[in-house]
Amino acid sequence: MRPVLLALDGLPALYSYGFFLFLGLLSSCFLGVYLAKRDDIDPDHMFNIAILSVIFGISGGRLEYVRTHWSEKFADAPLDALNLREGGYVFYGGLVLAVAVDFVYMLIRKVPIGRVLDAGAVGIPVGIAFARAGCFLAGCCYGLPTDLPWGVQFPAGGLPPAGVDLHPTQLYELLATSLMVVGLLRWRGVRAIYGLGLPILGVVYGAWRFFNETLRGDGERGTVFDGLMTNGQLTSLILMGLSVLGGLALLRFGERLRAPER
Repeated sequence: MRPVLLALDGLPALYSYGFFLFLGLLSSCFLGVYLAKRDDIDPDHMFNIAILSVIFGISGGRLEYVRTHWSEKFADAPLDALNLREGGYVFYGGLVLAVAVDFVYMLIRKVPIGRVLDAGAVGIPVGIAFARAGCFLAGCCYGLPTDLPWGVQFPAGGLPPAGVDLHPTQLYELLATSLMVVGLLRWRGVRAIYGLGLPILGVVYGAWRFFNETLRGDGERGTVFDGLMTNGQLTSLILMGLSVLGGLALLRFGERLRAPER
């Protein structure tokens, strides 16, 4: 665990999570722009969408964190919600707000939505993978105790319990999302309809996230239905349902490729 990558005069100057989150957003955006350009999308539109995704992705992630932790962290000190140096982001909150804003932009500027969805579908898991590397170094989003040989121990002084073998749930997600990137890149070579990449990612990532939540032990996600499931699991189910509906709509009305991509 190394929550601070760089310190100057004994004071934190570069936090691990923030650094890897930035790398993830940057990599995700540039990959999305590159792939969209191959589908004949104006790079200017993709850069605009990328910028909107970064701004509203971070904002939405922070807003959802504040919402789910309001009573215990922010009710008595609401201005602390603006203290971004302390961290606290929820991926699903950022995803929902960023996608919603991007859709509005694409509708206003008449950008081919399906082609952008395919590019974004590959970029999103790249960003998640980098962010989870940051989580591992920061010690957040840690797993439950385990007897498995790859269990990891964190030092004292951090968020996880010290000296206990824990599921490396952050690394599980890093590996899972990396495989999703590979799978989506291969799928691009055989796709027949633009846009199905994002629904496919929504179903696969939602199912994975639902499972991985059962291995997490950080207890910061909050629960619903009297503890039946976490907020993340409920959101995963909603994401999967919306993805199925979106995929069916694209199969019926989506733009078809003129020829297989080489």
